[in-house]
Amino acid sequence: MIAAVALGVRLAWGSPGRRVRSLAVLAASAVGTSVLLAVWAIATSRVGSTGAFSDHEVGRLIAGVVAAIALPVVVLAATVGRLSAQLRDRQLANLRLLGLSAAQTRTVAASEAGLVAVVGTLLGTVVTVALVPVTGTDLMPSPAACAAVMMGLPAVTVAVAVLPQRLDLRRALDRARRSDVRRPSLLRAAPLGAGLVLCLLARQANDDFMVTGAEIATVFAGLALVGVGIVMVVPVFVRLLADLLARAFTGPTAMVTARRLQAQPAATTRVIAALMVGLFLLVGARSVVVAFEETPQYADAADHIENGQRAAVTVPAGGLDAALQDVLALPGVRDTFAFPMLTGEVTLGAPGEPAEQLPITALVATCDELQRFAPAVDDCVDGVVSALTPTWLPGELGGAGAPDTAALWAGTTDAPAASPVEVPISDARITGTGEGSSDWPTWDIRPLWADLLVPPGTAGVDELTARADTTLVVVAGPGRDLYEHLDALGLPATTSVDLEYYDFVAGMRTVIWTLAAVVLSIGLLTFAVAAVDRAVARRRELTSLRLIGTPPTLLRRAQWLEAALPTGLGCVAAIVSGLFAGSTYLQLGSDMGDAPWQQSALLMGIAVLASAAVAGVTVIGVGSRLRAEHIRAE
Repeated sequence: MIAAVALGVRLAWGSPGRRVRSLAVLAASAVGTSVLLAVWAIATSRVGSTGAFSDHEVGRLIAGVVAAIALPVVVLAATVGRLSAQLRDRQLANLRLLGLSAAQTRTVAASEAGLVAVVGTLLGTVVTVALVPVTGTDLMPSPAACAAVMMGLPAVTVAVAVLPQRLDLRRALDRARRSDVRRPSLLRAAPLGAGLVLCLLARQANDDFMVTGAEIATVFAGLALVGVGIVMVVPVFVRLLADLLARAFTGPTAMVTARRLQAQPAATTRVIAALMVGLFLLVGARSVVVAFEETPQYADAADHIENGQRAAVTVPAGGLDAALQDVLALPGVRDTFAFPMLTGEVTLGAPGEPAEQLPITALVATCDELQRFAPAVDDCVDGVVSALTPTWLPGELGGAGAPDTAALWAGTTDAPAASPVEVPISDARITGTGEGSSDWPTWDIRPLWADLLVPPGTAGVDELTARADTTLVVVAGPGRDLYEHLDALGLPATTSVDLEYYDFVAGMRTVIWTLAAVVLSIGLLTFAVAAVDRAVARRRELTSLRLIGTPPTLLRRAQWLEAALPTGLGCVAAIVSGLFAGSTYLQLGSDMGDAPWQQSALLMGIAVLASAAVAGVTVIGVGSRLRAEHIRAE
């Protein structure tokens, strides 16, 4: 066994061809390790320390992120590990002819690839850790992550390396040709068709936005079938594309491309399957993040951080001037608004029915003061008590049981409530034109919350406001430090936004786009490696075409089309399918937002351009000058 290991180590660097293969495995292991550790660290940093959700749920999310990035990395390692597979399998078979057992042969193969993979993984880990202080970030991978990647990635490379073919080269090639030429079955399109039908049924059945268990089961069954179907249908799609090229175009370039795609329609699936699955999942996941972005807690926090901070503090009677002086000295403060606040109650109930006492709050301000604070508020009538929110009314204003008066009192923090003052309630209501107002200015007057707008000068109200607490609204520039500054002044805010929830959603968005960039890059790199290796393996075919007079430019164009069409169209199909899946998921609720069409279209364009560029890389060496050894081999 020791001798077999030593032989494998010597073979890893024994000839120029093996050196190139070993360097490719080393580079793939190093790149895969760095990518895995970096994404793992980004996910842990962005969403791992959140308090918005439980540690168990966050742990499952991070596991999903790592699994999503591990898939293309593993495929890259496996693809590079099988470079020059035909030549390598023949050399391993020759070892059997020299007397080595099957176990010894596999030990040689494992040693050859394992040593290089371990060195590459160690190199990737060292480089990733060393770059952390250089980049000035806190994205240090954990020891557990380093250990998992350093053990897992070489294991995959070794597992692929110990699977040599049991057939000789001629029989293996003959078998490959027979299986590839066979037309893919149309049954491969059945899962995709069934998934689309289920999703369409779910979208039509949920037009009332009343979600049922059956609808949820239908949606997720449809999404799962669409995800599986887009991969299974690729050979059928490639064969149909090849047939279209052969029939619709008469030029030699289209004909050569079509015949090559017809000969190996399933080969494309094996190479780009991980890329398509990754893009499908990522676009679908971006749609799920849209649902988080539409929640009120995220919208409030996003407006606070990105557009401007607002906080409300309660100032006792007589302390407003001192509080204003301290607040205006804070960095970033732009404006302040002071509103006396009263508490009270209204009596609800139609004649002959039991009465119900409902507590309310009242904001004392003129229409001009309110509109200066919230410009989107309109339909304000001066001199009358108006409703700000409908939450405490049993129906439309003036309907059965609606209150005619409200009892108000000062209710200060330092003194008990005085005798209440009865004020009449008019039929007027204040509406808003701001986004999300729904005809009521609850969004526009944030961070205030009141049921009534009471104008100054209303009988008995001025006496109450002289003893009442004042709500001071502080407006500052975009950021997140206003609450801390107010706490330092001894004026804790009575309102808040969920900054942890905002950070969690923003972190998920960052992780998803990071994954999209990595999945697209690694997937296209894997395809380029496989395409170049396949072009080398088909050197005899290229030599035959050259010997019968085929121009080198024609072969280059055919190679570019053969690589660019399936990859680019596969990326488009995966992104469109993910967008459709995400849109179907968002249809479950009326307030879950729209699918990210523009962002997905941008990703689609990048994927198509990158596919075209990678296809251009595979053209290198095609149609090069004929050599004597190539002609003799043919």
